[in-house]
Amino acid sequence: MGELESLHLACAFDLKVPDRRKPEVHYLLTLVNEQLWLGHFDLWSDEGVVAYRHTLLLAGGAEASAAQCEALLEAALEACERHYQAFQFVVWRARAQRRPWRWWPSKPWGRRDGSVFPVKASS
Repeated sequence: MGELESLHLACAFDLKVPDRRKPEVHYLLTLVNEQLWLGHFDLWSDEGVVAYRHTLLLAGGAEASAAQCEALLEAALEACERHYQAFQFVVWRARAQRRPWRWWPSKPWGRRDGSVFPVKASS
């Protein structure tokens, strides 16, 4: 195979995935990537960060148009904005599972003053 001419776009999240969360992030990657039509998310093992990647193939000396570059950036930004919170949730708080409300505390949370400490049930 000869040289490939392409335009490659990669957007990495500023979110370091600890080793203990990598299996859960890999599971989430499969769920998210199933929903994407363009590009995909990866976990870069050397850096330990989640990144969105997409490549535009430019064969035979073709050049990317401004509209193609704009569409590539828009697709990347939309995918990153749509899925960042899911990756953040898995890394920071809970395990990736189909029913994320399972981790939710059974006791009421919050106070009238806006703080978020467990509230004792009044008798």
